[in-house]
Amino acid sequence: MEFNGPFYASSLEDMLEASKIIDTYDLDITTKYHLACAPLTLKSPYIIEAYESYLHALELKQSVHYIHPTLMGKYARTTDELLRAEDMVKEISLYLWLSYRFGEYFVDEKKARQYRGVLNRYIEQTLHQTQLAQMCKLCSAPLPMNSKYAICQSCFKKNYTHGRSKRSTKR
Repeated sequence: MEFNGPFYASSLEDMLEASKIIDTYDLDITTKYHLACAPLTLKSPYIIEAYESYLHALELKQSVHYIHPTLMGKYARTTDELLRAEDMVKEISLYLWLSYRFGEYFVDEKKARQYRGVLNRYIEQTLHQTQLAQMCKLCSAPLPMNSKYAICQSCFKKNYTHGRSKRSTKR
């Protein structure tokens, strides 16, 4: 397909993946089509979990209230906290898109918009910070700035050096 202007074809692969999720719910075909077109980030378990909870509520014909998670501090201190905040903004975009299509069920549009502003300020304040700390993938301890490694020294010693010490004593 070719388009003139600001239009482009959406990712059909993403729509097909969303359709696989949607097909597990008892919804009419029109609803399923609209849900397959939703702005969805399939790479985020956080977004997929929210999406599935929305699908479940639609299947049961229940109202979906926006419940915002709490933020720790005025800005993110780690890249993981920043990525989580970005996922929260994507979830709000999804919620607002669904509120446009299914307004009788997604009833907290105003609350979601207000919290998106809170999240955007949180992200902006984070980006004004000079550096974000990385966290150890095993114990979540802060790593030194610009660390090349994904785990801390303590976890490395505990998990990877005990075999070396036995070998070195045998020599």
